[in-house]
Amino acid sequence: MDSPAAVRNAVQDTGRVYAVRRIHHGVAPHKDYQPLAHVPGMSVSNKVAVITGASSGIGKATAKRFAADGTHVALLARTESDLETVAGSIRDDGGTASVFPIDLAHREAVETVADDIRTDIGSPDILVNSAGVGSWVTAWEADPGEVEHNTAVTAFGAYNLARQFLPTMLERNHGHIAIIESPTAHTPIPGATAYQVARYALRGLSESLWMDLYSTDIDVTSVIPGEVNTEYFDRNENVEDRFPGTAEDLRVVEPEEVADAVVTGIQQNKRRVYLPRKLRFTILAGRIAPNRVDERTANSSWQPTTGE
Repeated sequence: MDSPAAVRNAVQDTGRVYAVRRIHHGVAPHKDYQPLAHVPGMSVSNKVAVITGASSGIGKATAKRFAADGTHVALLARTESDLETVAGSIRDDGGTASVFPIDLAHREAVETVADDIRTDIGSPDILVNSAGVGSWVTAWEADPGEVEHNTAVTAFGAYNLARQFLPTMLERNHGHIAIIESPTAHTPIPGATAYQVARYALRGLSESLWMDLYSTDIDVTSVIPGEVNTEYFDRNENVEDRFPGTAEDLRVVEPEEVADAVVTGIQQNKRRVYLPRKLRFTILAGRIAPNRVDERTANSSWQPTTGE
């Protein structure tokens, strides 16, 4: 019987996935116990991709990047006129895009739009979850309804879409899900509870889906960008004031960089992608020495005013 030291996890974060079976006490080794070869990625050409949050920012850039590579993109967001503008730009550039306005906070609406997508353009090969809302406020500053809505759109919207499209992906044994995560779900910061609750839920969904789909040819990629140059910061002016000092040496990335990371992450079957790359080491430090990193982050960040 192998010692506990012989038990290996899937090697992640390298852009390749090498896997070995777990061997636990009392469980016989599987007949296929051996490192698996590199799992190839997916070509995105002539595929159907569903992209949420596609009216602006990362979602918009990602939709245009997929379309440029020959993907038929289904654009999802709340405002139809904004989606039509994005779709028009894609079509002007020779791409193919379909518009599906939706409020992801409502499960019934997700079920309806999934049926519409299947009817109009077919079941997707790729699902990209980019939609996310939420302001950076503390637990006591936030309205409970706001926190619930943030989580409904960001996490439950992603879950409900995956639940709709996974049965066909499983039947085909083919597909890829990409989820845009936040580093605040890996290294928490003060003053952003209303935002982070939803992001932790989304991270949990991403990691759980990867585990659920481990033995299939349906892959999951988490794309984790730091600060991105989008309209979000114009709508939430206090966010940059609450950035921790530990993030000051991380450069701001452009939405197009995140879009490239999503597409190449799928093409190369990467488990996780960090932008900028230096962010990976910040998150890794938090896993190795979580208490020290938490204290350092808190000491370099915004703090609430008390009555003292």
